[in-house]
Amino acid sequence: MRNLIRASFVRYLKSPLTWIVAGITLIAGFLYGIQSVIEGSDGLHDLILDDVAFLFPAALGAIVVVLTVGREFADHTVRNKIITGSTKPQIYLSESVTAAAVMSFYALLVTVPVFALAHKGFALLPEESIPLLFVIFVLLFPAAGIITVLITCLTAQRTAAVIVSGAVLFGMYLGGFVLHKRIFNSYEKTTITYETKYVSDEAGNGGVTDVEKEEPNPLYLPDSTRHLYRTLGSLNPGYTLVEGVMYTAYQGRELMRRLTAENMEEASWQRYWAEIDRRQKEDTDYLTIEILMQCGLIALLLGAGACCFRLRDLK
Repeated sequence: MRNLIRASFVRYLKSPLTWIVAGITLIAGFLYGIQSVIEGSDGLHDLILDDVAFLFPAALGAIVVVLTVGREFADHTVRNKIITGSTKPQIYLSESVTAAAVMSFYALLVTVPVFALAHKGFALLPEESIPLLFVIFVLLFPAAGIITVLITCLTAQRTAAVIVSGAVLFGMYLGGFVLHKRIFNSYEKTTITYETKYVSDEAGNGGVTDVEKEEPNPLYLPDSTRHLYRTLGSLNPGYTLVEGVMYTAYQGRELMRRLTAENMEEASWQRYWAEIDRRQKEDTDYLTIEILMQCGLIALLLGAGACCFRLRDLK
């Protein structure tokens, strides 16, 4: 097993593509970090992260993994390893561990510059959430790498692996985006809509105005159901990416509104901020849950993937 991992590392280290992607990832990290903070006219800094800041390097890393592992099948190296005594689970686990390490390296190349250069924006967030967000963004990469290894081992063909891996990873991101939007809109039992009406007084004077109308929210979810959705959704790296990015945007924006809001003593404002505090605590608590679920996903991919590849008939 140790020799398999060592040989796998050597393949990545000797590949020019590994270092080309590393350079692109590092440059992207610096560019994203510089562009992630906007200073307003009031001197406050607004943190604006983008999914692409992490998706683009992760996608490039997945391509490196597909081509590197896929070459083992194209050159019939996997068969030779089996003939010389290596088992298929050992081969899969060695490739997965190596891919996870390489992808973690790419993750640090983009995440460290973003957090370092955008520190004024991250200062808007709850202090305890910053290291959790860092871990969440980093875990996206090894999870994507292991998924790519699994697909490549099961297809045993580079072209098919690229297509399937791209479709699976994009589907996970799209599913995560849809789920996050569903959860984000599920907190309130009612929604406020505005209906344009003509209103007149007793003297017959009037005009068109917008009348506030309160209606039941069709997307509302009870707390228990919403917590279940969020917990299960955390098994999807695409969801944790969207959740992490949107957490920074939502929490930072609401804190800025709190700092600049007027008439804070009004009852309506008090209720508003009480709800914001409740959601902030729930969101921050779920960052830890998402980390644990992602670690569980990685362990599941390693175990289940080894079993699946063991049953794979390599002809």
